[in-house]
Amino acid sequence: MTPDFEALLGINAAYAEKVFADFLRDPDAVPEEWRAFFRSHVSPELLPAPRAAASPVAAPVPSAGLEPLNGIAGRIARNMEESLAVPTATSTREVPVKVLEENRAILNRH
Repeated sequence: MTPDFEALLGINAAYAEKVFADFLRDPDAVPEEWRAFFRSHVSPELLPAPRAAASPVAAPVPSAGLEPLNGIAGRIARNMEESLAVPTATSTREVPVKVLEENRAILNRH
């Protein structure tokens, strides 16, 4: 039996149902956190059958001709690395995921 997403997740139930449909189609298409959630909240007979492990892909071999970034590009790269240590703002708001998704789609169309 599928979980009652409305009872579990409240206003984000519609988003969870969409992710669950994606999970049923292709479990690897959703983040590991969602896969673990579905495995713990969905009866085993509804879960998709496990897939055979894919053969490992060889890591790309770096070219001997690589050089460090210089000038503006190098400065941007250094700034980006340094910015990883800056804490991000933390505040809490309860916004339905569906609203966020629709707003993102509107912005991406322009």
